[in-house]
Amino acid sequence: MKIAGMLIVVASLVTAWIVIPLFQDKLGPHLNAGRWVVLWLGAEVGLTVMLAIYGAVIVGCHRWDLHNGISALVYGITTAGMILVLLAGRIASCGLCTLRSGHGGRSSSMVARAASLS
Repeated sequence: MKIAGMLIVVASLVTAWIVIPLFQDKLGPHLNAGRWVVLWLGAEVGLTVMLAIYGAVIVGCHRWDLHNGISALVYGITTAGMILVLLAGRIASCGLCTLRSGHGGRSSSMVARAASLS
């Protein structure tokens, strides 16, 4: 599992530094942000694959108290992170303005309109 996780991390690095620049014309000034998104997602997936064996051992030993406690903690941290990102988005809503002006689609204008109401 460690090798598979490392391969995923290496693949995300290659994708971020070689493949993402091929989309320079579509990403424009957001190229660096796209690169960071690919890096973070690749690191997260690789780390999840590398550490999956430990969760399997806990489940295999029928330690449901530990399994449920760890799951609750991870979901709590994930939820707190999402709330922080949403609050940060409210403060810096320039991304929604860019989304609305850049694409002009119905869904993006609806999101921008909803953001302006809050």
